[in-house]
Amino acid sequence: MTAPDYKAGKGLPKPRKYCGAITALAPKDGFDTSMDGMIGSSYLPDHVWTFDYPGRTLSIEASTWRPATGDHALRMHLPAVRKGQVRQLFPRIKVSIAGEDIDMLLDTGATARPTSEGLAVMETMVVNGEGTTSYATKSTISRWHAAHPEWTVLDKADEMFGPNHVQRAIRVPNVDIGGWTVGPVWFVERSDANFEQWMSSMMDGPVHGAIGANVLSSFRMTLDYVHATAWLRCVERCEASRPVTE
Repeated sequence: MTAPDYKAGKGLPKPRKYCGAITALAPKDGFDTSMDGMIGSSYLPDHVWTFDYPGRTLSIEASTWRPATGDHALRMHLPAVRKGQVRQLFPRIKVSIAGEDIDMLLDTGATARPTSEGLAVMETMVVNGEGTTSYATKSTISRWHAAHPEWTVLDKADEMFGPNHVQRAIRVPNVDIGGWTVGPVWFVERSDANFEQWMSSMMDGPVHGAIGANVLSSFRMTLDYVHATAWLRCVERCEASRPVTE
């Protein structure tokens, strides 16, 4: 597939070695057809990328890029790629919630479609009905709720899979990520099989959900796949915390 047209000097570079790294989305795929395409785990590792969420920019860094003073390192655990395999470098990261370290997918594309009740309670910012979120498996949310009954649970929070498959969400007070604390954070429920079987099968180890842009939006984040490290610079709504055990 070819990439969409861009203004001069603003386009995406061609994949270096792999085909299929830029996926064009057709209406039959069931995604938001306002998008021209999606870039992800097969394409991003070709470069060092900076996601400046507060600045609303995505840029490719030079090969000489180095983290600035004050940037915090977050290790990305990446799967090995064997000859003949499709390269899908989904990063596993560790975060801490209520003192518990938990493995999650680093998911810059985690998407929410909140219900009217979800919009009112979670105050998710949406465009054409869609916004950003983080995910946790059904068993993880159930365990959190049992251990912390004071945490708010919204039963009819998200309808990404349609009005007949509404998912709940839980509000956790804080997430510690890469030596920073962000919170409160809403996690939308996903089935155990979605992460602990399907996603985990493509990663270097099991994960129990995903960290998305409702956490990452506090940072200027640079993904350095060569050194398996995400560098986080706190910009807003975050403060220094203890490093999470790798």
